[in-house]
Amino acid sequence: MARSRYEILAQKQLEKEGYTVDNKAGMAYWAKNRDYFHVFDLLAKKFNEPLRWISIKGTQGLIKSHLAEIEGCWMPEGNTKEFWAAKRNPKSNRFIGWNKLIVENNNKDVNGVKNQGKKETITATPR
Repeated sequence: MARSRYEILAQKQLEKEGYTVDNKAGMAYWAKNRDYFHVFDLLAKKFNEPLRWISIKGTQGLIKSHLAEIEGCWMPEGNTKEFWAAKRNPKSNRFIGWNKLIVENNNKDVNGVKNQGKKETITATPR
C-alpha cells in the first residue's frame, strides 16, 4: 500500500523544520496495518525536542473515534502525540495547510499518578 500524499507533505514540512522523520513505509509489505501502534503514521525527532508521534488524516478530517485511540495510547514523558488533519479551501477544496491537535498523555504515568491531559489546536499553513 502506497503512502498518502498527505503523509508525504507532512514529512516534507517536518524535514524543513529540521526534524528527522521516520515513516511506516519500511514495514513488511504483507502487514495488515503499517501504523506505529496502529495509530501513528510519522515519528519525528530533533535534538533537545520531544519525540513527536503524528497521526495524519487527509480527507477525513478530525475524527472523534480516532482521537480517542490517540488519547488511549500511553507515551512516556518526553513524547508528544499529535493529530494532523488536512485543511482545505472551502471553494476549491484544495489543500491549504494543517489543523493540528496536540494530545498530551491523560492516563497514568509509570508511578501511578494520573496526568492532566490537555488539548491544544494549532493551525499551520504551508509556505
